[in-house]
Amino acid sequence: MKLHFFILSLVLSVLFGLADSTFAKSPKTSNWKSFRLEYQSTGNSEMLVGWNGKRLVVKLKPQRGEGGFSLARRVLEPKYRSLKTIRKYSSSRRLYRNRFITFPFKVVNNIIRSSALKAVFFKDKADNEFWKHRVTYAWETTTLIAGLFTKKAIKAGHLVRYNKMRRNGDILQKGDIIKIPWKWISPELSLRQVAVKPPLKLNQDTSGKFYAHYQMKPGETLYTSVVIRFTGRLLNDEVNQIANKLLKLNKIPDAKLVQSQQKIIIPLEWLSEEYLGHQTKEMFSGKSSSA
Repeated sequence: MKLHFFILSLVLSVLFGLADSTFAKSPKTSNWKSFRLEYQSTGNSEMLVGWNGKRLVVKLKPQRGEGGFSLARRVLEPKYRSLKTIRKYSSSRRLYRNRFITFPFKVVNNIIRSSALKAVFFKDKADNEFWKHRVTYAWETTTLIAGLFTKKAIKAGHLVRYNKMRRNGDILQKGDIIKIPWKWISPELSLRQVAVKPPLKLNQDTSGKFYAHYQMKPGETLYTSVVIRFTGRLLNDEVNQIANKLLKLNKIPDAKLVQSQQKIIIPLEWLSEEYLGHQTKEMFSGKSSSA
């Protein structure tokens, strides 16, 4: 009896050992890419992006104390920004901080879409003339790529003709490069590299628009330390005009109330070229004079 038990135990241990070694040799790669929002330091929790077998989706969790309305304001595109949308995709009337909610790509806002695209298509690169998309997954199609990256008027056919793709773009192979001119890229995605030079820092608001911000130092004034220094305006009328617009934008009732350590946000198109990165200069070339 003891001999039979010993033999059975030996056989089982060998079988389990083989099973373990088999699983160790063939680890399952995750379909999901983790990402966080760029240019945001507060409330920036981890999100996931991936293909669910039918479409590209984003998984995210509610934050502490966040209800349906506040979650909708934070993550959804204005067109879909409602409690009804939240309940539709959460499948529950109650939100849980430790439970992911899966949203279709089209319903989340521009900031999330931009960061998600960079995470899932991590081999893509920005060039001076176009966005270079590298085909990475078997589920990619020209129609999908056009829908994710381009303006509404730009369709798959535009990409096929521009890239002279084989078989009308019906067959894509991993490693294929698809060039998308910047004029076709949806501007809301903010894929083109934006940069400002010190002491300015880059901020992005909830709509996806970029701003520069400057932290005031003791003894500095809005007129000389911000307007003249960063926008290059020298004429009194222009300096006063920009200063008044900055006060309104920053919700400051009077320039005398600007305090040390206070952060002043400045639209990028108002900055002089010496404080803009190379690609940012090209984006805002000719616009700074219209402030």
